[in-house]
Amino acid sequence: MLVVLFALVVADGVVTRFLLDYGLATEGNPLLQDLVTGNRFLPTKIVAAFLCVILLSHIYWRRPRAAMRLTMTFVALYTGIVYWNISLVFFGLSQMQP
Repeated sequence: MLVVLFALVVADGVVTRFLLDYGLATEGNPLLQDLVTGNRFLPTKIVAAFLCVILLSHIYWRRPRAAMRLTMTFVALYTGIVYWNISLVFFGLSQMQP
């Protein structure tokens, strides 16, 4: 599940970068708005996802059930975010003039 979570966070970053580059959306997270203007956005998402995976793996050794609940919650959350972002891509592309 940790690999799935990492992949979803990276996918969120990639799709968000695409949306921002083509002007199809804006970043909704106020903590990341300063990062989206430069090239630091995707590397920051990757490093943060990696650190979260490490933290969750350490939690797992002490409290496996809590770690699994947290991981599953974040997987569900990021699955929804990625689907939402992908829907914005399709909607935005369908609205573009040829």
